[in-house]
Amino acid sequence: MNADSLRKVLSRTRYIRIATIFIIFIAIFTGTFKITTDYMNYKEAQEAYIHREIIETTEYIEVPVSEDE
Repeated sequence: MNADSLRKVLSRTRYIRIATIFIIFIAIFTGTFKITTDYMNYKEAQEAYIHREIIETTEYIEVPVSEDE
């Protein structure tokens, strides 16, 4: 193997490493972003459920009872 072909192989290896690191970085970033947005949606849904339960409980308590019965 002469020096020129060795240089080409090492250059390709370097580019492959850079591309692999870039792909791993993108995968970690998108995974973190998805986990964060899913957690935020979960918390929002949880708060909406609690708010709905409070409203339903309040409506149930405030139902007027007629004295004729």
